[in-house]
Amino acid sequence: MWSLAAAPWLTHSDQLWLRAPLPDDRRRAEGVVLTEGGVSTGISFVLGYRMRARRGVYAWVNPVWQQADAKDSAARAWERALPRVSLSGRAGLRTLLFLGDLDLDAFVRVRTWEAFGGRGLHTSTGLLLPRTGADRDVPASTVLDFVAEGGVRGATLFLAYENVLSGTNIIRGNLIVPDYPLPEQQVRFGVLWPIRN
Repeated sequence: MWSLAAAPWLTHSDQLWLRAPLPDDRRRAEGVVLTEGGVSTGISFVLGYRMRARRGVYAWVNPVWQQADAKDSAARAWERALPRVSLSGRAGLRTLLFLGDLDLDAFVRVRTWEAFGGRGLHTSTGLLLPRTGADRDVPASTVLDFVAEGGVRGATLFLAYENVLSGTNIIRGNLIVPDYPLPEQQVRFGVLWPIRN
């Protein structure tokens, strides 16, 4: 009925890339420097209630904590590139409708994160690097979605109302990538229908 899983991790990078001002040419805004490596650690938990149940109510929540060994400015920039704390979760109902022809999974999905530095595209190298200096943080935010998925014979249909709170007085807008806001209150519909076995 209830389940709990934990997944800790430790990663070591021999080299970290970082955007930095070029001292020899002030007209070019930034360059790329290579610094010493770093270590990052974290843990992810999944607490679930009837997660694998074929019918009835179910829910799960997934908090994630991570941090980096911030000995120098490059390691601190990489540490801030991702949120230190984030959380995702889902609660829903799985049931059969229309005399068993529609296998419905209706759920609410939520994702939330604290403020973080984010990454930006370094156009001259094509690298996705931590943002530094005067760049603004990606603010803490929450995304709330309502989703219904239904299996009809071999096809799966879905209808989703995504990012419900964005563009309202509750949340003016939200980002997970700097300077590129998530679409506000978006409705999506789709069909997955395998053609061949």
